[in-house]
Amino acid sequence: MECARIIRLGFGMPAMKNDEIIIPALLEKGVELEDAYDYAIVGCVEAAVPGKWGYRNTGMTFLNLTKVLELALNGGSDPESGVRLCPAAQAQGLPNFKSYDDLYDSFKRQLDFYIRCHVAFDAAADLALEELVPDAFCSSLVHDCIERGKNIKEGGSVYDIISGLQSGVANVANALVAMKKLIFEEHALTQEELKYALETDFAGADGERVRQLLLNDAPKYGNDIDEVDLVARGVMQDYLDLIRDVRTTRFGRGPIGCIYCGSTSNISANVPMGAVVGATPDGRRKGEPIAEGVSPVQGTDLRGPTAVMASVTKLQTAKMIAQLLNLRFSPATLEGEKGLSALVHLLRGFCDLKGWHVQFNVVSTETLRDAQKHPERYRDLIVRVAGYSALFTTLDPATQEDIIRRTEHVLAG
Repeated sequence: MECARIIRLGFGMPAMKNDEIIIPALLEKGVELEDAYDYAIVGCVEAAVPGKWGYRNTGMTFLNLTKVLELALNGGSDPESGVRLCPAAQAQGLPNFKSYDDLYDSFKRQLDFYIRCHVAFDAAADLALEELVPDAFCSSLVHDCIERGKNIKEGGSVYDIISGLQSGVANVANALVAMKKLIFEEHALTQEELKYALETDFAGADGERVRQLLLNDAPKYGNDIDEVDLVARGVMQDYLDLIRDVRTTRFGRGPIGCIYCGSTSNISANVPMGAVVGATPDGRRKGEPIAEGVSPVQGTDLRGPTAVMASVTKLQTAKMIAQLLNLRFSPATLEGEKGLSALVHLLRGFCDLKGWHVQFNVVSTETLRDAQKHPERYRDLIVRVAGYSALFTTLDPATQEDIIRRTEHVLAG
């Protein structure tokens, strides 16, 4: 109840993390029981064992899954520049997919290639930092650096478990299901129609018709609908399968793990990530932000916060090292003891479902819009952006819009 009272004040704090899944997730990765119970949160939502962890657990390479899908739809080529990086890509894309399975295989080939790229980038950065930034003082505070005579970047820590940051899984799931249903099952759209609509950013009356079909005639992640939620799960499972046997540059030098796992904590990078992706088959326009963390695509979660939580917890949470979920509530829905009680029950349900993390903005769309028009009146308006809170009026306009577009939920009493 005390946490709920603070959340209701609208400062975006506290963020809620769940022992019921974080501790088993650490045990699954080889962390000893005593250490798993002593975990702490690094940065935003990442779990680690204080005094025993390597120099990072996420944050080096961001993998834009929505961009990977865009490349698959264009035969491996970037539609903006024409550059093709993936040598194994089929030069087909839209409108030449023979089936949904053919489409998904093309996506998976691109995913495999860019996972290899992200691991190579990680290795290059890790080796450079090992040589140039030894962090001697920090290493002296981490077991077992002194005993091994190695700093944390050479493999001195007890544990070394990391992840890249996988972003846009909700967009990809929504887009894949929309194409599966509307093109390959119901034949409500042709591949040629979709290709032209994406190339023109849904311009004109026919482009808008296609966009409305994509938005409204296919299920969306975040509404507790297995048809789309399990596609999101499948995308994440493919990532985990493809990276399962990869090891870090510290492998064989002492630490437990030296493995990759999953993380959807993309801070606020969903905004610039969306800026480099054209229109997509989930109805998203060119340049718009992609979904952040494991949150639904902005404004598509229409069945309430419990449905959002049910969708999120269908993902492979135990395989993660970090997971981020944002929800926004109308202030009126949390008024009085009844509102607080409803929030507490929601949080307890989230724990029972084994959700990793959830945080809240308690602010109306009306207030946020007024703050955009009259920032001088709202200098103390704090919002939860991603894993951090910030003054709303200091955020760039694109990030402000991203927060406003999140669904404003209510809680039934």
